[in-house]
Amino acid sequence: MSWLPTTVLEVVVLVLGCLIGLIFAFSAWRGSTKDTPLKEDPRIKALLWGLGGLLVTLLGDWDGLLKGSTIDKPRLLSFYASGFLGVAIIAITSTAGVILVRSWWERRTNPSEYPEQPFHPVIDYLSYGYQYYMKEYQEAVIRKRARDSVIFKDFMGHYAVILAAHVALVGRYLDSPTPEVRKDSCKRLLEQICMVAEPYLKEGHEYYANANYMVAVPYKDTTEEERKSLHFGWGDPSRYSHLLILEDYAYPGTTAPGKFALPVEDPEKTNDYLELTLPGAPEAFLRKDALAVGGNISFDKRVPVEIQEKIKQYLARQKFTCFISLIIPGPGDYMPIGVVNIETNHQKILQAKEETRTELAKILQPFCMLLGVVLVKGKRR
Repeated sequence: MSWLPTTVLEVVVLVLGCLIGLIFAFSAWRGSTKDTPLKEDPRIKALLWGLGGLLVTLLGDWDGLLKGSTIDKPRLLSFYASGFLGVAIIAITSTAGVILVRSWWERRTNPSEYPEQPFHPVIDYLSYGYQYYMKEYQEAVIRKRARDSVIFKDFMGHYAVILAAHVALVGRYLDSPTPEVRKDSCKRLLEQICMVAEPYLKEGHEYYANANYMVAVPYKDTTEEERKSLHFGWGDPSRYSHLLILEDYAYPGTTAPGKFALPVEDPEKTNDYLELTLPGAPEAFLRKDALAVGGNISFDKRVPVEIQEKIKQYLARQKFTCFISLIIPGPGDYMPIGVVNIETNHQKILQAKEETRTELAKILQPFCMLLGVVLVKGKRR
């Protein structure tokens, strides 16, 4: 016996089952069944439509209608049921799949706006329907924004106090500019940068962040030891305008201060210098802007492949998975005097909107400026 329809009637019954199954899926899961009495439940009503077609198939006088033909009603019934159930299941699971993919995409591309748990979009849809899922989603977004607004207001209240305290800290250093006070002031500013950045970086309960600062030293003024600490340089080093030399970390870091430097291309000596500039601190320094780096880093084809591989291997060995580079502004509006790098093991900031990264940079800018005041006062050169 064939499992495929072999007569026109069997095809008609199969198509009828598919159509009613489609109607059942969309009419039953279109609205919301939450707190709906059983007699008004759209799923019950839609199911009655399906049972109606089932009864017609089972009780219809097909022999009288199609004289001279032998009708196998159980076989007709199986075609109707398979069409009805198959299409209904496919339609419902397809819609659930679209909701799942859309939720995953929104959480990946816009995590700051995605509702927090408990929020189960697929379960909401399957349990109570599409309208209920949309209602829960919109209410969850409103709750998230309201919560974020309260947190932000509370954060800004603490932020003002913290900033004032660190202005006083720098003031004390200016009154007594000793190397010891300078080092302590810089470390405390870096620690505070990590703490202020936490709401923008933290995902879940685990949070790791560390910050370091690099001082820009003109290449012609660097010592032999500092030039030996250069990483990821190639070609004629005299084309570099500065070396960014690692000075200190907020917390013990993975790279020794004073033993790590990065090259900065000289715009006056190199055409298309930005295309040769390494991502992160050197690029932020030249652009005078904040940059977030992580994931799949792209390089210009003129950056040697061996340098690209060295950078990727270096980053793969680190505890952090991405970092943000912020400039340390100097006097006036000329060249920054260094760069602050915030290292973290979260990808949240990479997935955030550009406005969010800009907001973070603006909030941290006063601390970077205070760090610049300290560094200018205790300038090494």
